Amino acid sequence: MRLTRNLLKLLLVLVIAGAHGITVYGATPYESAVSAGPAATAPAATASALAPLASTSSASRWEGVSLGTNLMLVGLSTGNLNLDFAINDHFSAGINFGLKAWPRWWGWDWDKNNDSRWKYIFVEPQIRWWHTYVFDGWYLGVNALWSHFNVGGPEYPFAWNYPSLKDTRMQGDFNAYGMFTGYSWWLARRLRLELEAGILLGRYNATRYQCINCGAPVGQESGPVVIPKVGINLVVNFKERKQAQGDVKAFISGTNNKQ
Repeated sequence: MRLTRNLLKLLLVLVIAGAHGITVYGATPYESAVSAGPAATAPAATASALAPLASTSSASRWEGVSLGTNLMLVGLSTGNLNLDFAINDHFSAGINFGLKAWPRWWGWDWDKNNDSRWKYIFVEPQIRWWHTYVFDGWYLGVNALWSHFNVGGPEYPFAWNYPSLKDTRMQGDFNAYGMFTGYSWWLARRLRLELEAGILLGRYNATRYQCINCGAPVGQESGPVVIPKVGINLVVNFKERKQAQGDVKAFISGTNNKQ
């Protein structure tokens, strides 16, 4: 729990930094040219400063906040939202929330004779490093996860992995830490699609109950758990994607023609 609190504190600091425009890892060539003042905005100096940005095939800048959802979890009757903040050109910080209140694993299962129970809530802060620019292309991330669960009588294909829960129920907390990687595509000026996968290592502490729907506890349990992180995220950015490459090339061409 101490590590989770520290990660949440770091996330809060990064979000505040991003909200106030603080650059964590330095300015882009364009920002350097603008902030340097009139001397650096002379045609030759500006063209030189902007040349690296124009020569990058995927050079574009976008910023702000994004809101998305994991479509895989939605398909498993888990409502979820992920909120991300761009810290600078290569880092973003965010937090994911999820709630599965429906007791059946499959959202379309309305069988009243089915006693299975699979309910949980989770909170997952994360920090991502983007290889090209924030919210575009490949990224690597680290995350922490806290979840409270209530599970009993799981169905196929999960029953084989939890044979001890076939006729009993467990309720408790789960804490884990992990790493993941993914890729982001821009589908429109404000819309993105992310595919990601990773792994988390953690530990659970829970109470086992005598049957799926009864309240008689039979003991306490704890142990290590390894779980996968898989996501197909549909994301909306509150600010439009800003394509800078064409504008920068045109600007450099114009300054060179004036010399």
